[in-house]
Amino acid sequence: MLFITIVLMDFYMPVNEMPYDHWNPLVRFYFNGILKKAVKLADLKTGETVLDFGCESQQLKKFIPKGVKYVGFDIVPGNSDLKDYRQARPNVVFALSVLEHLEEKELEYTLNDFKQMGVKKLVVSLPTEHFISKILAWLHGFSEEHEDEHKTNWKSVYKILSSRLKQEKTAGFYTMQKMSVWAL
Repeated sequence: MLFITIVLMDFYMPVNEMPYDHWNPLVRFYFNGILKKAVKLADLKTGETVLDFGCESQQLKKFIPKGVKYVGFDIVPGNSDLKDYRQARPNVVFALSVLEHLEEKELEYTLNDFKQMGVKKLVVSLPTEHFISKILAWLHGFSEEHEDEHKTNWKSVYKILSSRLKQEKTAGFYTMQKMSVWAL
């Protein structure tokens, strides 16, 4: 099922269409499933504030429970609630499929920023970039573009996170995403 979902997604998805609202229910299931699982792993409490770091179109907001404040930040100004993520004072930061787009030094600086902001929990999702995902990327015709977008592989991101933070939970999502919760 995952193979069909991913293949259909890129062959039939216009460039500006978001996978969360895709016409194909399998594509919607996969991408919205990542968001749902991340929220479940976070175990959010009423009164907490979350920062969606790299929020893109703020789809995560749809899955945040009532009583939890949502703030989105993205490098695209029109998608952000803030000009500078360091202005936020969240309890929890979600970084879903975003940390691999940072250089290792950028990741270290960002983690330092999160600690200075008083963040207690970091929820991370990273593409695993294993054999199957590379084949699927090639089948979609974006293997070179895909690799160029990722400045750090998921194993290097995990190594940096492990050296600075304490891992509380971990989970996979259809072998394509490695998800985890970290205490700061």
